[in-house]
Amino acid sequence: MARQKYAMHPGEKIVYKTSCVRHGVWGGYTDALIVTNQSVIWEKYGVLNQFRGFERFDASHIHQVIVGKASNGGKQLELYMGERIETFTLQSADETELNVLAIAINDQSNPGAAVHDMNYYQNLLSEAKASGRLPTLRKKARHIQETLGVAMGAALGSALDIAGDATKNLLDSGDFRVTGVINAVVKAAGQKKAEGTAVEDKVPKAIGSEKISVKEQMEMLQNLKELLDAGVVTQEEFQQKKREILGS
Repeated sequence: MARQKYAMHPGEKIVYKTSCVRHGVWGGYTDALIVTNQSVIWEKYGVLNQFRGFERFDASHIHQVIVGKASNGGKQLELYMGERIETFTLQSADETELNVLAIAINDQSNPGAAVHDMNYYQNLLSEAKASGRLPTLRKKARHIQETLGVAMGAALGSALDIAGDATKNLLDSGDFRVTGVINAVVKAAGQKKAEGTAVEDKVPKAIGSEKISVKEQMEMLQNLKELLDAGVVTQEEFQQKKREILGS
């Protein structure tokens, strides 16, 4: 593919890209799609691979992305922007990659998008192709992020620090049992420690001023105990956070 001939916006990063793409119904599979944390970029190329320009679809203007049915019966990526619909198909006709593309684009409008990068979606695609279990893998990935969001909020502070690495570790291992989740967390915490960020620096001084329900307290304590058993937090940190949870 020819060298990119346009500038990215400040703070913009690529989270997924694919080539051999066709826009609409007619034409060849000569284009490329780039998904960033801010937009979807359609790169246009000629039959001799010459760059013919690009079009940027701002993420804030994309209301929905789905994998739909093309007029020829195949699958296509559909971007809905108000009354405007843009469609793209892959030369490979790979429905799994189309689904990952849709997931990547839709993710950018979610609060937890910062934990996802190109490696995350590449791993998701590779695992899905190898196992044919994209829905299951995606469900498991979301589950660990939700679980870690509570656990890290109770024990380690910002979920963005560790949840993304833990999710990647979980997908890499393919072990979705409780022990697999704990191992993914421990490995992610170890990676952060190796980077020089102490676990105690992530432990918030207080859970917060808002009252939480007894059920939420029990869930936080359970998650905190699992982190203690896994060696992610110390006994002292566990007791400190336990007091804060029960006192909230």
